[in-house]
Amino acid sequence: MDSLHLLALALEHLDSCIKILNEAGVQFEGDSAFRAAWETISKLRDAREHEEEYIAGPGRFPDNVGPNWAANGYFESATFIWGTDGIDSVSFMGKVYTLRPAITAALALEEALSALWNPPVV
Repeated sequence: MDSLHLLALALEHLDSCIKILNEAGVQFEGDSAFRAAWETISKLRDAREHEEEYIAGPGRFPDNVGPNWAANGYFESATFIWGTDGIDSVSFMGKVYTLRPAITAALALEEALSALWNPPVV
């Protein structure tokens, strides 16, 4: 398991926690923005987690990989595309997954959650 997969799993756990809180009626700043941005990470996580299925056949969600991702019978490793403040996207199995919106939303969400659990002292 690599750090990209661990990041995707951590963000998936965060999404699950937000979903449970939302279903219980708890809403907070940034939750819907993160959940919307999570979809791209979810597709990347699936492609990464089920890589061998895509190599052996069509895989569970064929749209998660590009049409010509295997050149000469070899799979593509993840290629990171860097922006000015970190990773912008990842190219994996012939498809580019834009990560910046999910990372930005997760950071904003962390601030909102921190404020909930650590209110300012008056």
